[in-house]
Amino acid sequence: MPSSKSEILQRIRQANTSQSNGVRTQSTLIGTAPLGKEESGLGRDDLVKLFIERVEDYRSTMVEIETDALASSFESVLSKIDAPRGFDTICVSTPLMSLFSNTVAGFQIAHPDQLTLNDYNTKVLGTLTGCAVGLATSGTIIFNSSDDEAPPISTLVPDHLFVVINESQIVPDIVGAITAHDIGRPLTMVSGPSATSDIELARVEGVHGPRNLTVFVLRQ
Repeated sequence: MPSSKSEILQRIRQANTSQSNGVRTQSTLIGTAPLGKEESGLGRDDLVKLFIERVEDYRSTMVEIETDALASSFESVLSKIDAPRGFDTICVSTPLMSLFSNTVAGFQIAHPDQLTLNDYNTKVLGTLTGCAVGLATSGTIIFNSSDDEAPPISTLVPDHLFVVINESQIVPDIVGAITAHDIGRPLTMVSGPSATSDIELARVEGVHGPRNLTVFVLRQ
């Protein structure tokens, strides 16, 4: 009688074989179209609407804009934040650096390569980054550590996380994400700002990650 471990490994092998025999996959989701209407049961607008609703359920801030309005919209969001003394820097991932000069809304712009762990603890207010995919049914955002994203230290340590997602990157659920995703990369899944409860069920925010999450959905 096979062990549980053997059975699990056998199922993984079968799944991998199925993928190599014609199941649609994509090496990256940045800028690519996900599962279509016939596979999800929802049209593009309905998927985006559901994604926005679910992300807002986590007490996140959603900003729905045209692509060319990202820079001005981000500046507007930053201008409303009352930053702690000394936190005057925003980390920006590589593809988004070209949107800004040296500053935005009074904050210094810095690339992740310019920052140390101490910088994230002492002067980086937040990070602006792209992502790999968004799940409409759960409002989850997935990062895959690609070159288009800020590294995990940049997205987990600062108090604010600003995520940019194109509407074409929103898929119905985890099945759609894994089917279309390069699973060879390590994945980080984020569902709203960091929040947990102590033994008395008192909500505590910002313990395991950013206390604030703002998502910019780019419509085409």
